[in-house]
Amino acid sequence: MTTALSIPSKCAWCEGSGKWNVAPGNVASCIVCGGKGAVNAGVSPVECQQCGGRGRANTVTPCLQCAGTGWETYPAKKL
Repeated sequence: MTTALSIPSKCAWCEGSGKWNVAPGNVASCIVCGGKGAVNAGVSPVECQQCGGRGRANTVTPCLQCAGTGWETYPAKKL
């Protein structure tokens, strides 16, 4: 049996809240983490160099390098 090792890390897009403020008074589940507040960043996560760990290319667009997670993603290691 193989087990994937990963470290849940705080979602940069929603700053760990699991919520996305679509517009004033309009809140939805985070588009990056699905409302969990954390993302699977793999083993030994490293802050995304493209966005500096913010998860955003600008105020409305997720970073394309990290897909809004704020973390460089690497494949999880198998045991």
